[in-house]
Amino acid sequence: MSNSGGWRLLLLLYPRTWQQQFGAAFLALLRERPPGVRDMVDILSGAAAAHLRPRAWQLERQLLFEAAGPSSFSSAPASGPSPDPPRDQDEQRRFTRRTFLRNAVLGGAAVTAVGITGGTLIFLRPDDDEETGVGVVTVPAAELPAEGAAPLTHDDGKFHLIRNSDGYLAMSWRCTHLHCTVPWNDREDHFRCPCHGSVYDRYGARLSGPAPRPLDLLALSFDASGNAVVDTDIIQQRETFEPAQVVPPPG
Repeated sequence: MSNSGGWRLLLLLYPRTWQQQFGAAFLALLRERPPGVRDMVDILSGAAAAHLRPRAWQLERQLLFEAAGPSSFSSAPASGPSPDPPRDQDEQRRFTRRTFLRNAVLGGAAVTAVGITGGTLIFLRPDDDEETGVGVVTVPAAELPAEGAAPLTHDDGKFHLIRNSDGYLAMSWRCTHLHCTVPWNDREDHFRCPCHGSVYDRYGARLSGPAPRPLDLLALSFDASGNAVVDTDIIQQRETFEPAQVVPPPG
């Protein structure tokens, strides 16, 4: 594909409003520097994203016109002869057009990737009716987390066991928003949901995000040997954190 007709076929892949806003610059750049295989992949990705996420192009339009002005993308002929533009203006126009295509197609690919990632997270989200309990789980005393340390995460029981200055909490790892699995963020010293950004502190209390309440509690006790006994079938929903929810350390 190396003629003007071929370039116009590529332009037709984009929405009509996109063609009206950026078509002249798009064709001018393709004529100046024919695209390679990677460029073609980016163009196709950008076209798909322009249809799926049309608002993503509004910022692109604003940045381009602020940088170069509307005249840089105008395809209308001048009313009379005009002298050749200065070299620096010509270089700026070529740079702006290259920046335009690069940002447009790569930005489109990025928007598409974000959409795919978001969709993947939705499909990976545990079902609302998924069973959580696996019965009674015993955590040996030697494996209990230290005070102020990261929680122990029990994969089978689907809970976090954490030790704070006043004692222990066993909390479900399911977000109270849409039941996504909430991991511990060691760098930030709190729990952060990867699906919609809900944040919980070391007590499971909600700090921010769409979660309506704290993380659910699981029944926790200690046996005579100091082992933690967590009953994953007994789940307590709570509206706020209360000091009475903390289980003192054994001994």
